Amino acid sequence: MLAYMDSSKMPLTKVTPRKPGFLCSICLIRLPSKDEWSKHLLACGLEDMSKRKFECEFCDQAFGKKTILTRHIKRVHGDDRVKTATKDQVQSTPKSVGEDEDWDKDPGELIFDEVEVGRTYRKRTTPRLPGVKRKAVEEEPVLSEGQGKEPEVEIEICETTSQEEPLTQSHCSCCKAVGRGKVDVGTQTNFKVDDQKKRGHQKIIRVIRKYQENGENIEKFEEDTWEKLTRMAPVGLSGPTYKVHQVPEHFHEHFIISGYRHPKSTPFQCILSVFDATNETLNFWTHFLPSWYFLWILRDLSDTLDFKHDSYTWPLLTYMFVCIIFPLASATAHTFNTMSDLARHICFFMDYGALSIFSLGVAIAYRAYCFPSDLRNTWFGHHYTDMALINSVICTIASCQTRFMPPSTLRKVMRLGAFAWPYCYDSIPILYRLFFCNPHECLLQSQFIHARQFVFALLAAFLYASHLPERLNPGRFDIIGHSHQLFHVCSILGTMDQMQAILYDMKARRAELSESSWEYSSAWSTIGVILSVMAVNSLIIAFFSFKLKLIFKKFK
Repeated sequence: MLAYMDSSKMPLTKVTPRKPGFLCSICLIRLPSKDEWSKHLLACGLEDMSKRKFECEFCDQAFGKKTILTRHIKRVHGDDRVKTATKDQVQSTPKSVGEDEDWDKDPGELIFDEVEVGRTYRKRTTPRLPGVKRKAVEEEPVLSEGQGKEPEVEIEICETTSQEEPLTQSHCSCCKAVGRGKVDVGTQTNFKVDDQKKRGHQKIIRVIRKYQENGENIEKFEEDTWEKLTRMAPVGLSGPTYKVHQVPEHFHEHFIISGYRHPKSTPFQCILSVFDATNETLNFWTHFLPSWYFLWILRDLSDTLDFKHDSYTWPLLTYMFVCIIFPLASATAHTFNTMSDLARHICFFMDYGALSIFSLGVAIAYRAYCFPSDLRNTWFGHHYTDMALINSVICTIASCQTRFMPPSTLRKVMRLGAFAWPYCYDSIPILYRLFFCNPHECLLQSQFIHARQFVFALLAAFLYASHLPERLNPGRFDIIGHSHQLFHVCSILGTMDQMQAILYDMKARRAELSESSWEYSSAWSTIGVILSVMAVNSLIIAFFSFKLKLIFKKFK
């Protein structure tokens, strides 16, 4: 016995070596490293879940076969709950949804060619390992609007890698998956996955509801999802701010990633937002403060000039009035453009109208004080202000009409032309004076300042068109330093030089202009013209706003 138990005489036992790598419990594939195993397990779990088209209506379990679903209901929920699955209960995977063409259109022209009624696309749940039960989704109150209630829609935010990591096709399958379908009568819910090919791998599923009510096609952004998004967003005085993924596409700004306000903000929230770190904060202050600066200049000028009785000062008064109006209108538009889709359009209408009024005020001041002597008595000189008035009205109509056009090259050219043409037309006499001035005009102190204001104007146009510097590093200049803020600064600096040059010409050429017949001896030719065009522009804005309201009413 002892001899048998001696280890030296015991038979050798066979030891099976362990296979290298990490085994996937779903597809039984071995991977060399733990990181690759983790990524593969996530993708494999998603692929496995996509095959499970039979879901239990009593819990969150899903199965690949109807017989397994029946067995599960028997064992877990009882025999009395066993039901025969019909074709209507079978969930099918919807087609992948890319960029929706409706979102590329301007919100004023949300025209739907066809709306499919009767299908609801539900979110894809997070992957899980086999045998691990998914957590039940916390129920949220169902929104009600109009005649009835709409079914609840859940939103899932997929947070994966940072924004610096490029998106690759092999990263994970959840970025291309849209979800499984579930039949529901009366509502169609489409999930849109943002295109992140050039940005980071952060994705959010946006919910748009398309349905029919009283024979009308309706598209509605799911507002109750913001309660979930609020948990992720930084909070300021006006509430949380959001990423570009979390706001409707027509609120997006080129290469601006963060700092967006709620697209359904209240007026009080909009006012508080000017003290928060949003991408519109400096847009407001770079025009609001200059409007008060011009008002302060006008107050100082009123101490030395007789605006009430001296007709020679009336063109200057008109110019100072429009210098105060146009930055104030722009600041107002940047403050309240997130109240609603309709408010956003109306704010831009006001901004366009104020810019056209400013171009007319500049033309009156140029004609009164800065016009070259060689052109003063020509046909162009006599009709210069009249053409500026026509430009003001036409450009307001053209710029407002572009809000109803789909994104295209024609729309961009029309909008930029509506801003650029009045400025170019107003600048013709100043450019003539800079290149073909007579000896007396070449010695005027205003010559250099006129030239410098063109430098600021060209720089402002370059920033507006190029979207620099945020184009080079998206996300870095969202709050401070993006192109629209720099555009505001350059335009205000150019306006300040323009005002200074007009004041110099007004003082230096008074004797010369007073000797000839003064054509602005009537208040109607200065202040009256500006007020009349303001009234016409207000009617134009009211017309386009009413037209836009009818469109929104049709689809809501």
